[in-house]
Amino acid sequence: MTYTITKPDKQQFGIVLDLMLDGISSDPSSVAALGKSWWQRLIFRYLFGPRMLRNQMDTFVALRNGQVIGYLIIQFEGETAGTFDWAVIEPLDQEGIDILGDLIEAALDSAEQRGDLPLAYFGMQNSSDPRIGHMLAEMGFWKADYQMGQMRATLPLKESPQLPAGITIKPQISARFGGNLPEYVRMDFDLPDGDDDMPGERTIAQDETHEDKPMADEALTDEGIEIAVAEALAEAEAVIAEGDGPNHQEPDRSGFTLAEQVDAICTLHQSTLRASKIYLVEEEGEVVGMIQQFKWKEELRLLLALEPFLWGTETEQQLVAAMPAYVGKRDGYLRIRTFSSDHLAASRESFEALGLRWEDAPWQRWIVGL
Repeated sequence: MTYTITKPDKQQFGIVLDLMLDGISSDPSSVAALGKSWWQRLIFRYLFGPRMLRNQMDTFVALRNGQVIGYLIIQFEGETAGTFDWAVIEPLDQEGIDILGDLIEAALDSAEQRGDLPLAYFGMQNSSDPRIGHMLAEMGFWKADYQMGQMRATLPLKESPQLPAGITIKPQISARFGGNLPEYVRMDFDLPDGDDDMPGERTIAQDETHEDKPMADEALTDEGIEIAVAEALAEAEAVIAEGDGPNHQEPDRSGFTLAEQVDAICTLHQSTLRASKIYLVEEEGEVVGMIQQFKWKEELRLLLALEPFLWGTETEQQLVAAMPAYVGKRDGYLRIRTFSSDHLAASRESFEALGLRWEDAPWQRWIVGL
């Protein structure tokens, strides 16, 4: 049977809110927290929810015979458009996948028409049907290497030392940190700082001057011309063989280089800064990374971005072990994540020695350029 994708009317808005509160959602546990008591449910259903969906987001519904069979809510944060919530009531057979795909297409078209958003992302739980990932890849999305794993433990840890010798922590103003974020995220992906020479650029050394090169009016013999041409060709071939320089990166299947993917991750991550605390990590006065702190219920959440030479070291281990006491959290739970998968993999054994246990992060984030 056919279905249509459209923006909801007032009654359909209410149906979407009821579905969310009834757990028909891409994130049932978080939405359930919005209506955990009868009065919170009423406030979300009739006041906060309608205002949020109409003023801050775009909502799309799939209708069959006038009945809502799926919805997708997209929110706008900074330079990104991302899914706030989505669900398909129909079974996720091929038609259910198609319904979700059409909802996503409608949301992307809406975001693209704004003209000021370079990126969109789709979030889903790791337990979601893998066919959704295949569909997203066919639509041009790529799966971001972004907080894909985590390590958790009950506090206190097996060790709770002081900060390592030579390490200092400097709190930052989170709301003003956005412009500095890319520098530290690039650390966690072992990329050079964005201010370094771009791939393929060539600087002139101090002892290299134009005096070494013949002037335009300087006569050249045929032999000199042949030598100059041969040298130029050899230099060009060397550049090609090196891939346009030591920092050159080829796009992967996403069509983006790693540096471009990291830039997209930074854009996506900007919206989290306001709800967190940021600390710079310095070693002997040199900045070597950052820690982002979140508190969620009884859990202390730390997101690390550190220079690769610290991954898996005793210094990093002691830093992580000291952070709960440093921020005043002595019981409950600790969760550690890193921006890149490589960082967490390199540090896993070291963190396990503190009693932390590795697990998949609950969410995947898929990104597409608009």
